[in-house]
Amino acid sequence: MHRLSTRIFPVIILSFFCFFKTAVVKADDQPDMDLTPMKCELCHNPEQWFPLRTPMKFHHAETGFPLEGVHQTLKCVKCHEGKTTKEIHQFRVPGNTCYDCHTDVHQGDLGTNCERCHSPSGWNVVDKRRIHDETLFPLTGMHLAVDCDGCHNPAQGEKYTEAPVDCYGCHQQAYEQTTNPSHTAFDFGTRCDDCHFTPGWIPANANHVKFGLLLEGIHATMRCIDCHTSYAFTNPSCIQCHQPDYQRGHVDQEYIVSEQCADCHTTGEWGFHDHDQLYFPIFSGAHKGRWTTCFAECHLDKQDFSQFTCGLNGICHTHDKDRMDRRHQGEVGGYQYESNHCYHCHSSGRGGD
Repeated sequence: MHRLSTRIFPVIILSFFCFFKTAVVKADDQPDMDLTPMKCELCHNPEQWFPLRTPMKFHHAETGFPLEGVHQTLKCVKCHEGKTTKEIHQFRVPGNTCYDCHTDVHQGDLGTNCERCHSPSGWNVVDKRRIHDETLFPLTGMHLAVDCDGCHNPAQGEKYTEAPVDCYGCHQQAYEQTTNPSHTAFDFGTRCDDCHFTPGWIPANANHVKFGLLLEGIHATMRCIDCHTSYAFTNPSCIQCHQPDYQRGHVDQEYIVSEQCADCHTTGEWGFHDHDQLYFPIFSGAHKGRWTTCFAECHLDKQDFSQFTCGLNGICHTHDKDRMDRRHQGEVGGYQYESNHCYHCHSSGRGGD
């Protein structure tokens, strides 16, 4: 009897040890009934715990937080943290907003509504133009291609809302280093948008309305350096640039024409083309190209432009007196070989009037 008991007892001990070991292994290898209220088969396969079921029977959208974009590629434990299996399977999260999980690189400067700029697809800003339209600095031209940190430098302690909205605030270095022409040497102002536009620094096109000279006609086709040899130019009057032209054609010993060029000329060209509509057609019709200067054929009295001659007295061969007398005497009542009489009938410049 003693021998039998000594043989059976080790067998009992060994059996108990094997059972206990198996129980421990199973307890460590799988969750117990109190681990989570969710059914295991929603995420796990019946054959093994890992990898997880694909696709899962569990639908994250039922939690009120549908997985979209990059969130779909994350492992569960990236959001549902825990030190033990049981803690992980409680599926606790700090909250359901971006701000609850993600570190705010803006340091609270832009609020907590991350979706205003970002989407689940990534951190890249979704629509910079729309966002900036809500600020004091709408994005246009080259600014649309600039990364946010090209203007906003939170890493250097700057706040997003404190970025400058004037050109010089960002482009001071470009202003100071420009040499053709030197903006500092010529004391240019720091309102860059007086000459430049957001599509690019070049071509520059100064808003001349601000300087009292609207660029029209020939002026609109000229280069800056054609007028601005020193860039210190501030006088917008015609005579400032056209003094040589004025001296060449309007000044002699007998008469000095007014320096108000715009009284006779337009920016289209030097010719006084309004003369055709206001007085007499000399730039169109039969008289186009048949005269040389205002004084040579028409305005012989240089002191009074209201006085004129119709090319009489041998000045214009087509208006020779003998020829005109033959054509008008006996046919035109009250005919006189005198310019005002000529104009009374031929104000349009046509001989058959």
